Amino acid sequence: MRTVAILRRTIACLLLMLATTVASAQTELPEDPREVLKASISFGAGTDLMDNPLLRDRLNAEILLRARNDPRENRLCTELGDTAEVVTRIQSLVDAHLLLRHNGHIRPAFPLIIGAQRSNYLALIDATARRVERRLGDRLPALLEKLRARGWSEWEYHFVWSQWLDSQFVWADMLASHRSLPLSSARSWVLYPHQPMMSGTNFYPESDVKDYWLLVTWRSEASDTTGRIGGHWKALMDSALSGAPVAASDHADLADAGLLDQEGRAVIPMVRADDPLLRELRASADIYFAALVEELPATKLAHLLNVDRQFAWTISYHEVAFALLERWVRAGKIHLPAALQTGTHNSGLRGTAALVPVYPPFLKGLIGPN
Repeated sequence: MRTVAILRRTIACLLLMLATTVASAQTELPEDPREVLKASISFGAGTDLMDNPLLRDRLNAEILLRARNDPRENRLCTELGDTAEVVTRIQSLVDAHLLLRHNGHIRPAFPLIIGAQRSNYLALIDATARRVERRLGDRLPALLEKLRARGWSEWEYHFVWSQWLDSQFVWADMLASHRSLPLSSARSWVLYPHQPMMSGTNFYPESDVKDYWLLVTWRSEASDTTGRIGGHWKALMDSALSGAPVAASDHADLADAGLLDQEGRAVIPMVRADDPLLRELRASADIYFAALVEELPATKLAHLLNVDRQFAWTISYHEVAFALLERWVRAGKIHLPAALQTGTHNSGLRGTAALVPVYPPFLKGLIGPN
């Protein structure tokens, strides 16, 4: 039956091609449409959107972008020309839940925010970020002063992003309030071009979590911090906690990354459970989340993105944070370490990782109900 359905769609596309001549030019498409999809952000459990091999194919990427602009399946077949192949590709994307089909119309299964929609969306995000920033008061300079007093100024971007704006404290509040999607969800979106300070945080270990996390900050256009630290996270964490040198098998890579002293011991910040800085981070996270609750226009954003409020919150929480980071970096209030600067692939990874105690409410939200 599936073969018959594909054949019918092929015939329909051929008939339409014979009956009409349609210009194939599309706006908002880069020369290689795969470049758009590389700006994707994936949230929650599961693999990254770009791990799907279907999206590494140029024609598949073009189908997704064209379906976003014009959902008429027959029209898309006409524009792309090779009808039988296009019909097969569309069906593959539908089967992989990358395209949605309904009554002869198809559309991407995830938000593709480009062109005018991107401009309108980011105008709302920028306005929200400005209002949130005003509500934060002197939280940023107070945090930076404490970090610099400890000699941790090289880690200021890491602390502002991974241990404040993207922290386990903020995520615990978002999950408990049900404003965000649960972390068990596997959802993605694309904002192209993405915001300059698009960043992420990896938490180690990923399972069998005990008392501490190793948090690693990453930026896709900078050094591969998670790839290089992720393979040695346990050695780095154990050394930071115990003060003992790392094993010989881990020494070369971690030393090359600038994360060990001359005796082979970890030299990364560690915030302990009784550290006043931990209370400062928690308090700042509460203020930040409260500001988001007051200022994020979730209903308007959901309507603009054509998603539900929870998904709009999940997307826009990230984008507001990226907008704040850009404002603060551009103003010289915070600085990127060499490893996180765009276009640099510095061998040193100082300024990208630190230890922090596990926050049980976040861990509970991460694991989900038993």
